[in-house]
Amino acid sequence: MMLSKQKSKKGDVVLSFFVFGFIMAIAFFLYISNLTEHANKIAELEKIESELLAIEQANERLERYTLEENRAEYIEEIARTRLNLAHPQERIFHIVPAGE
Repeated sequence: MMLSKQKSKKGDVVLSFFVFGFIMAIAFFLYISNLTEHANKIAELEKIESELLAIEQANERLERYTLEENRAEYIEEIARTRLNLAHPQERIFHIVPAGE
């Protein structure tokens, strides 16, 4: 009888050890999963913040163009960027990289 009680106690200790190890493995997996998700969210936040900054700068430029004294500057920018126009005596050079 004593021998079976000792085996039972050893079996309980081994079982407890495996249960504890299993719980620790799950906790470790969840910790690593949360770390990667946190890093992804930080990267996404930085991307959104940079996009927001670009939009705010574009809005400031457009607000500046709404003023009467800046209307000529706006018309010139549209003519240069969208219509590829230039002043009559102006020369425009397009630099092409060597590999293309």
